[in-house]
Amino acid sequence: MIKPFLAVFFLCFQVFALEGLKIADGRYVAFENNLIDANQTTLILLPGLYRGLDLRDAVIQQAKKSNMNFVSLHFSLHPESLLLTPKNETAYFKSHTYTPADFADEVLALIKSLKIKKPVVVGLSYSSAVTTELAATGKLPLIV
Repeated sequence: MIKPFLAVFFLCFQVFALEGLKIADGRYVAFENNLIDANQTTLILLPGLYRGLDLRDAVIQQAKKSNMNFVSLHFSLHPESLLLTPKNETAYFKSHTYTPADFADEVLALIKSLKIKKPVVVGLSYSSAVTTELAATGKLPLIV
């Protein structure tokens, strides 16, 4: 019985360490960032199928130590982001079917909100479909 409790505890602890952004259509995205200078090149790290990159990952720890500009995004369908949805609101996914374009919109909304001038979007696993979508529409160059 203690294991599920610890899992929920650690997930909640992680969520409170994240920042959140509400997108105009009602979706919420959680993210971590080490944005030192928004005018410099900034890695936009997209999540894999099961989770995004966070402070537990050696890559993120090293990036922070190296003072690299980065934002690590959790798509609106990920638990970290879903927990940001207020109790009086219905989660976006309950009434919408997602496409790569929807996730691309989340990436672009975050870039715009943080006023990032030189984003470099890096896909991990299924989020490479999002980098492809961004490149195919000409909104950002393809980075896989």
